[in-house]
Amino acid sequence: MRISRLAVLLALFISSCASPAPAPAPLDYPQLGKISLDVKDLTFVDRGIEQMPAAPVVKNLQPSVADALHIWASQRLQAVGGDGIAAFVVKNAYVTEEALPAESSWFQRPQTGKLTGHVEIEFDARGKQGYALATANAARSVTLSENPSDGEKQDAYNTLLSGMMQDLDKYLDQAIHDHMKDFIVNDPVIGSRLPTPESPGQSP
Repeated sequence: MRISRLAVLLALFISSCASPAPAPAPLDYPQLGKISLDVKDLTFVDRGIEQMPAAPVVKNLQPSVADALHIWASQRLQAVGGDGIAAFVVKNAYVTEEALPAESSWFQRPQTGKLTGHVEIEFDARGKQGYALATANAARSVTLSENPSDGEKQDAYNTLLSGMMQDLDKYLDQAIHDHMKDFIVNDPVIGSRLPTPESPGQSP
């Protein structure tokens, strides 16, 4: 029985080593459509992590949550007005990793780790319409098998990031239409591109 278990574990190990490492999660959102705003300028501000989580933050998985947010904002938001300003502010964007209690299994590798992603956004606009603010946050978790390879961890991260961005799109789109309706332009004439993200610590 011991030999059989070792054989199963060896087969799983060889299979994981032979599998090609998955590519980073594809991030592309043009199919979701543009939200056009009656402002002249649209800025992106990444404030890093305002509230440090208890679990260790993962920094070696790509693309980062902040990168995903910048791509989302650049593809979904556009400034089409003659004056006014809007700021897309990343208050928190990170992924943590923590250990889980191991559960023994003869035929499956136990799930001994967990990745948890969290994102918190503030999006505001100032112009002739006054001031408006929309906020949204999203979180997702995925588990990791015992001693995951780099490819397995990237694959789990891809699943987490894709799901979390889908959730954020739903929540923030609704918040913008609920709280910033006076700034929304339904028949835009011109478009804009989001500038390069500002470094943490810079103000909008």
